[in-house]
Amino acid sequence: MVLFDAAGSRSQARLRLRKDTPSLGLWDASGQERAWLAAVEDGPGLALWDAAGQQRARLAVGEGGPGLFLRDAAGKVRAGVAVGDDWPSLGVWDAAGQQVWSAP
Repeated sequence: MVLFDAAGSRSQARLRLRKDTPSLGLWDASGQERAWLAAVEDGPGLALWDAAGQQRARLAVGEGGPGLFLRDAAGKVRAGVAVGDDWPSLGVWDAAGQQVWSAP
């Protein structure tokens, strides 16, 4: 199912079902994908893009537990948090991809 803008010229939302995987995508007025939500085989996921088309945030729940990862304008992961059954984890990375802080 596709939803269009008021003029009927650009798709703004798409609801899909591929191989038993439902997903919803949202596009801005310029046609740039901005958000995606899906229920994939090992759990749900949400991704968010900035106006330049760079994925900036991703939240997912997999077999090991939930995780949230935040990216800089270049698309590199800069911060993340994940939680397993008996382990929480936080991390921060620099622009070169080197981990500069973590807990525990």
